[in-house]
Amino acid sequence: MIVSVEELLAEGRAALRSGDAVGARRAFERVAAEDRSAEVIEGLARAAFLQLDVPTAVAHWEQAYAAYRQTGDHVGAVRAARTVGYMYGTVYGDWAVAGGWIARAQTLLAAAADSSERGWVALNLGMFEGDRVRKEQHYEEALEVARSRGDTDLEFVTLAYLAACTERVRLGALVTGVTYRNVAHLGKIIATLDVLSGGRAVCGLGLAWFKAEHTAYGWDFPPAGDRYALLEDALRLLPVLWGPGTFDPVWNGRLTITWLLAFAAFVWVAIVLLRERDRAWALPRGTARVSPWEADRLGHRRPPPV
Repeated sequence: MIVSVEELLAEGRAALRSGDAVGARRAFERVAAEDRSAEVIEGLARAAFLQLDVPTAVAHWEQAYAAYRQTGDHVGAVRAARTVGYMYGTVYGDWAVAGGWIARAQTLLAAAADSSERGWVALNLGMFEGDRVRKEQHYEEALEVARSRGDTDLEFVTLAYLAACTERVRLGALVTGVTYRNVAHLGKIIATLDVLSGGRAVCGLGLAWFKAEHTAYGWDFPPAGDRYALLEDALRLLPVLWGPGTFDPVWNGRLTITWLLAFAAFVWVAIVLLRERDRAWALPRGTARVSPWEADRLGHRRPPPV
């Protein structure tokens, strides 16, 4: 059976999303035999990195950078350059080479200013900045870009780094749509941030409303009833995941089924209501799920007021 380049690319992307490095590498290598484009080379880099083959990953990212430059894809070139810079700095400890790649990314940002890459470059600069004030300024810029562009990955990663250089401020995204991530995965992300910050994480949850964004990412956009059911699942499941560590059987919600590996964390939960007509449903039901969850019962101390 003949498989098209587009189908192989989709297969490779899906494998990367699921963490299947071998499957991703196989798919991208098949594409590369006919199409050595920048996207394919970057796919090979990501697959190699998932396999912990860092030298191969870095070599592919450098090739992807050159290919993106050749085709005039400034956003792709910035992404490849700041990734190579990050690798040379954090993996190899070669700060001179790392600085050179980050500088290339900064130079190219003039042609990619309306993308999330400005935030990712700011995050990289903050990672390597020694002065605390300038470090926090870079992180603030990264958060501003993340929130204006709707890049929740950038937002959570930046919050994790902010946790290391702050002591009192609470950290969290304004609202995280329940359709964007597996609920158990979201719970782990927030719990990690909570541990890194010493109990200062805030979890904002919402129904998710922007259908066009789901379409652009290739995600399903369920009808409102299913999104309400998923939100209720999240409000029931997250406190369980953040409770005392234990191995439990399968947890069954209205739309969510998952194996439980609970991890101790206390996280403030905020239900953000974006439309008045949601208020009658979400306040009583959301409050009912969250209000019995007390810090004293879980053995955690509430963070001091800011």
